[in-house]
Amino acid sequence: MSFGISPRMRLDLVVQNLVAYGYLFGTITILSDGTPWRPLVHVRDVADAFVFFLELPQEVVHNQAFNIGHRDNNLQIREIAGMVQEVLPRTAIEIKNENPGDTRSYRVSFDRAYAAGYSPRYLVRDGIREIHEVYRRVKFSPEDFQSDAYITLKRYQRLQNEGRIDSDLRLAAAPRGA
Repeated sequence: MSFGISPRMRLDLVVQNLVAYGYLFGTITILSDGTPWRPLVHVRDVADAFVFFLELPQEVVHNQAFNIGHRDNNLQIREIAGMVQEVLPRTAIEIKNENPGDTRSYRVSFDRAYAAGYSPRYLVRDGIREIHEVYRRVKFSPEDFQSDAYITLKRYQRLQNEGRIDSDLRLAAAPRGA
């Protein structure tokens, strides 16, 4: 999962989401029990990785899959919340455990990318500080947080309600005469 500031921010990703909760509401809300793992990567590291691997000889990368991320960015959600609290010290962490059946937990190895010579630069703590600073600078609001501009599922629901995409998330056929 990515984190960091980008032109197309997603607030439904864990780091951006937890920083938003803390910044806006003073409570870092975790809907699970906080134990699932997330392999995280800064969006700049992703961009750098594209350039890095494109410049390697074909025989090094051909038919290879590379997990991109910093070794220190395989974190549990409750650890991420603790990091957010360090940046926003007047916040509380609330673990709701509303979704105990959520078995999505991912811990991956970035060793192959490191072995190829790739080294990411950004830790989750760096991203949390960056995101918080941008939220402050743009005066990020609860209305922004609820907007479908930043929550993919909400945007898909709106597009379906408008008849612009179908239930398979494919562009809907244009109405006749349009």
